[in-house]
This record gives sequence, structure tokens and C-alpha cells, in this order.
Amino acid sequence: EKACEEDYEGFFVMGGDGSVSEAIAGLAEKYNQPKFGFIPMGTVNDLARALEIPLNPAEAIEAMDFNRTVNLDVGKVNDRYYSNMLAAGTFAKSVKDTSIEDKSKFGKLAYVINGFRELQNNEPLKYEVILDGETFNIETSLLAVTVSGAMSTFGDFFKNIDPSNGKLAIFYTKDKSVIDMIMGIPEALDGVDSETEHLGYREFETASIKLKSEGDSSLTIDGDDGPDFPLEIKVLKGEIEVYK
Repeated sequence: EKACEEDYEGFFVMGGDGSVSEAIAGLAEKYNQPKFGFIPMGTVNDLARALEIPLNPAEAIEAMDFNRTVNLDVGKVNDRYYSNMLAAGTFAKSVKDTSIEDKSKFGKLAYVINGFRELQNNEPLKYEVILDGETFNIETSLLAVTVSGAMSTFGDFFKNIDPSNGKLAIFYTKDKSVIDMIMGIPEALDGVDSETEHLGYREFETASIKLKSEGDSSLTIDGDDGPDFPLEIKVLKGEIEVYK
């Protein structure tokens, strides 16, 4: 906010997805935004992967061109902003609960280990979803709304969605048991660009999501605690100008 108020030309962050998300949230929908740059130094660095920014900090600095930028879409849910992913359910809880010690020791594998540990507590929940005016109901233990195609915590799942196409994507498992979720893993690893037997996938601009069953939704935004249901979500098209 200070960078906007004081007419900065550029604002930079060195850190992981959480730090990048915080900075983008501070710049979103502000008057007189500076351009944004970041040097990836976190555990996963999903946004860097989506923008094809080198994950090695020295290489990222060397590759940065102040004359080359990309306009990044930003997700807005209720009164909060996010740059990568909103998630609810079993795997969202595992990401949130992964300790700093485990991340330091195992890297992004720590998320995978915790994710499969949480599978034994698999509890599908029911949601009412409205996408661009179309209403449908789903039952799932993993629901995600993503800005970019990177979900490298568990794999690069999405083929078409990119962080600058003016769309968000909803992704969910069609599971009523642990077996159903496991059956969807090969489909996800092949890359998702449409609905499959075990996975739901749609692109949209606006959404409303209501939780229709009892239970802990474990909602997160870019790995941090998210807002309460119901959710009103929209895409802010090309909101942040990012150095590449």
C-alpha cells in the first residue's frame, strides 16, 4: 500500500507462494499500482512455475527483464485476494497442517506425505456451486479454485489454464471413498482440461459456493486460512503487471 501511495515504479518480494500472495493482495485493486516482481525462494513456488520464472534465485534475477512484463489475473473471494489457489477439504487441511520442520526436511514431498496421511480421514462434503449463472451440486473431499495451471504441491495438473487468460478454474474429485480419490490420481497426472470420470473441471469468471453439509471444510487461500462459507468468487482480469 505504501508503494502505491508513494508512486513506486516497482515492488519486489523474495520468498515463497505465501509471501508473493501477501504482496499481491496488498496491491490488488489499488490506485497507482507499481509493477510487481518476485524472486522465488519458497518450498514449492507455484506461481513462478506458472510464469516460467527460474526457481533458482540467482537464475531468476539474471533472467529478469524490466522491459518484459505479463498481466496477471487475481482471484477475489469475498473481501480477500489470492494469486494461485483456494482449496477446501482433505488435501487443503494437509497443506495447512504441514509443519515448517517437515517442509525444511522433505521439501514439497512433505505435502504429499501429509496428504496421503489425511486420506484415511477422508470426509466428502456437499456443496452447491453456481458458475457464471449455472447451478449444480457436488460431493467431494477436495475442491480447488485456481488462478494458474500450477498445482505442483501434488503435480502440474492443468493443461490450459494460465494466470493471464481472464478465467479461473474449479477442480474437484468425484469421490465418496478413498478408492474413488485414488482412481482419479492417474487422470490428474495426465493433465486435466475437461471433466473426467473421477474429476470435475470447469473454467469460469464468477462463482458462488455454499457448503451444504456439516463438517470441517478446512478452507485455505494460498496455504493460509481462508474465509467462511458462503463464498463469492470472481476473477480480476490482468490486475497485476508482473516483471518476468
